[in-house]
Amino acid sequence: STSREIVISPRAPSSCSKKNTSMRSAMTLMSMLCLFAVGGVLGSPEAPCDATDAACVAFEQDSETGDAALELFQLRSEKSGLETELAQRRAAAEKALAEISRAESHKFEAKADDLGSFQCGAIYCAGGIGSHCCWGTMAGSSYAICCGSDGVCSKSGVGGMALCNR
Repeated sequence: STSREIVISPRAPSSCSKKNTSMRSAMTLMSMLCLFAVGGVLGSPEAPCDATDAACVAFEQDSETGDAALELFQLRSEKSGLETELAQRRAAAEKALAEISRAESHKFEAKADDLGSFQCGAIYCAGGIGSHCCWGTMAGSSYAICCGSDGVCSKSGVGGMALCNR
């Protein structure tokens, strides 16, 4: 059996050194061009924020600090909490208005045999004074209230309760 020995010379022969140098220069140039191209794409600034978005503006102002992401999260959390609180307050206010409308309905109600009265669901509204019937829904059931001549019927955004707005 014959053994072959491979010798790796630390220095290439002089005829190849010029080719290797020009090849290395070309590879270095290509590498630098690639890095600049990628850096230009990845490092490009994002579109500017909408001036009405407080969270985005706060993020832009503090983009140099490490706390910017936390502040952005906190602003969004506060906004979400405020929206939830406002929705709950709106629902409570609409429910209170619906209860007031039901309580005031008796001012415009009449008996079935009263002159000019007209049926409004399970109740009768007084005729001849401009009263009218408003329909709503509560706990899945329809109901009606009598509304005066200066009132306008509407339904609450929560549950569709009848409202008589003046």
